[in-house]
Amino acid sequence: KGNDSQLAGWLYRVATNLGFNAVRARRRRAFYELQAGREALEEKSTSNPAKESEMGHSRKQVRRVLAQMRPRAARLLILRHSGLSYAEVASALGVAPGSVGSLLARAEAEFMRRFRELEGE
Repeated sequence: KGNDSQLAGWLYRVATNLGFNAVRARRRRAFYELQAGREALEEKSTSNPAKESEMGHSRKQVRRVLAQMRPRAARLLILRHSGLSYAEVASALGVAPGSVGSLLARAEAEFMRRFRELEGE
């Protein structure tokens, strides 16, 4: 009977943690979606052709840099900046969750280096 109550307590805790994780993930996604919506509205309401042209140029530069990067590094950046958690990124890329932070740091450094090089052309 003691093992049953321990198992029940453990299952309850696991289920509770999974529930909390799901709520946090939903909030995080909602935040990123809201942010993206605001940015889209700001872009549409911008009547400054020079600014619109600059934003379009920046988007092209970002796409160009991502295309030059190793595919896994580019996917890592895209997934993380789309609002996925480290665990979700790890699952999507098939890597250990503990390695996402260091992989992300390297990918961001590579992105910035390539972006600066491209801007310097």
